[in-house]
Amino acid sequence: MKRTARPLAAKSTGLRAATEGSATIEFALIGPIFILMMMAVFQFSVVMQSYNALGSAAADVQRQVVTQSQAGNVLTSSQMRDIAIARASSAPYFLNSASLTVTAALASPQRITGASEYTLTMSYDAPIFVWITPLSFTTTYTRSIFVKA
Repeated sequence: MKRTARPLAAKSTGLRAATEGSATIEFALIGPIFILMMMAVFQFSVVMQSYNALGSAAADVQRQVVTQSQAGNVLTSSQMRDIAIARASSAPYFLNSASLTVTAALASPQRITGASEYTLTMSYDAPIFVWITPLSFTTTYTRSIFVKA
């Protein structure tokens, strides 16, 4: 009796035609990469929101300091710092004040005659949610504030 390769070919054709479980295997290969990319997008958005909040809070502080200066109430560096912390940690920014570092100092050298230039530097340790151990990503924003001397 002569054997032919027919039954083996028929079996392999049947295996190639069977598609049960292929979606599960494809998800097992692509799913972790996709989930990791989604977590990275989420983390990047948290860091960008923190940076934008710092910039907007610094603009609010600048506006308040200049308005106070024009009203004749010149604020000190420590008052500017306190205003910046209060503004950044309240609505609408809600940054964690424990992770916020603010310095306000008289700039050196002064770039404009007849005005005092202050440099407001705000740093925030944005939390990283997509890692097992607690990490942070520090984002910094610096803004010059000019008040009438």
